Amino acid sequence: MTIHRGLRHKLEGMSNISVRLKRIEDDILAEAVQMSSLNSALSRIAAHYRNAENNVKDYGIDKSILQEGAELTANQNGEDTNTGLENFLAGIRSLLVSWGIIKAEKQERAEGEKVTEAQEKEMDRYMQDEIAKVLKEKRFSKKTWDNADAAEREKILKEYFQRIAGIMGLTIDPLEFDYQESEDGYYTMGGYSRRTKKITLNRWVLENIDNSYSLMKTISHELRHAYQNAAVENPDQFVVSDERLKTWEDNINNYKQQSGFMKEGMNDKDAYKAYRSQTIEKDARNFAKQ
Repeated sequence: MTIHRGLRHKLEGMSNISVRLKRIEDDILAEAVQMSSLNSALSRIAAHYRNAENNVKDYGIDKSILQEGAELTANQNGEDTNTGLENFLAGIRSLLVSWGIIKAEKQERAEGEKVTEAQEKEMDRYMQDEIAKVLKEKRFSKKTWDNADAAEREKILKEYFQRIAGIMGLTIDPLEFDYQESEDGYYTMGGYSRRTKKITLNRWVLENIDNSYSLMKTISHELRHAYQNAAVENPDQFVVSDERLKTWEDNINNYKQQSGFMKEGMNDKDAYKAYRSQTIEKDARNFAKQ
């Protein structure tokens, strides 16, 4: 009988939480739709989020009830106890960060604790935002690039490379250049070698292609590959979830260039598509916003 009363009390607490959270959601949305623009509405939602994060009782939710409900849910799922409110707020924060409404903050990997998907996404957004700041500096602007000769552009790329590697927490050899001319209209922008752990850019592109400023994004792309490899080799040093590390490791161990897919019988077009569809390639393009 005691157990029955305890369970009923906890379930009633969880029910109250759901009702109150639904009321909060309805109130926030009702207020948001009255705003004059989408940005204003999203900003208002973000303000409510911050208030909820700072003070749960602003919304009339009893923390003890949340804790009890969370413990029951955690026990049912066989998980460590994390409050339902923390998960709720973490999910909202992740969404607002991804929209750029809330500034992403640098994430730290806590010793002995797993990295959450929300932490992972916020760290990625933080690095992307920091990279965007660097690109706004006069030294790395498109205007400076357009007024520079090939030798000066090479210096700009080397400086930019070191700045971005620092943002990503990478210790890596200086940027190198090789020279690969276009073949049948195709050319290589650059690449990362897992064996040598070096990144190389194609000087031919620097000297012959009108949109050679895109080499800046190539640097972000290839440094992301270095980041993927470093995270797989030293998981405790990077804010990357176990799930993503597993997919990266599987792809790295089974990685193929376009030529590798062609050896399996694919034509040029299909081989290129298969190459780009690999997990680490899609991730690098998304990170570099290509």
